[in-house]
Amino acid sequence: MGYLDTDTLLMISPTRGGHMAGKGEKQLREIQLDAAQDMIEWVRESIPVPEGDDKLEIILSDGDHGLLPNSQPDRTVNVIKDIISGFSVWELVGLERAVILSKSLLVGLRLVMENRKYDSIRWDVEEAARACNLETDFQVEQWGMVEDTHDVNHVDLRRGLGSVVLLVSEVDLPNPAFE
Repeated sequence: MGYLDTDTLLMISPTRGGHMAGKGEKQLREIQLDAAQDMIEWVRESIPVPEGDDKLEIILSDGDHGLLPNSQPDRTVNVIKDIISGFSVWELVGLERAVILSKSLLVGLRLVMENRKYDSIRWDVEEAARACNLETDFQVEQWGMVEDTHDVNHVDLRRGLGSVVLLVSEVDLPNPAFE
């Protein structure tokens, strides 16, 4: 579960001067903290824990103290492992794809869990893409898009995450037989 320790959503950039964003606009760090807090709130509210137990704890890697990953609490890791071990083969395929694309176990987990065969999509592709691409989006906003790089990555990320949503929400595929 090393992916959880190095989750892109939990890596927060160091504090910088106000020159990085326009006057009155949020700095990258503030944007990252908002997204991380939203995900932490989702983890604490949506991932089931036994009645009477404390909610799960997620630790951020604060860039002001270096860009080194923090180990997540054993209890959090074990609960998330247990949830993933209950996934169908197709949900595991979707999770793997989402984690590889987003560089975030939490984004992948939320995308799969929030879109399992429900009447409507609960956490959409655009929200997932924004959450895992904050730094690039911030840089593009500041300095512009590099043609044939940022634009291709922008579309490719959304296409890939969209395939995850389709896989776990729309298709009722039987589990393949393993021999």
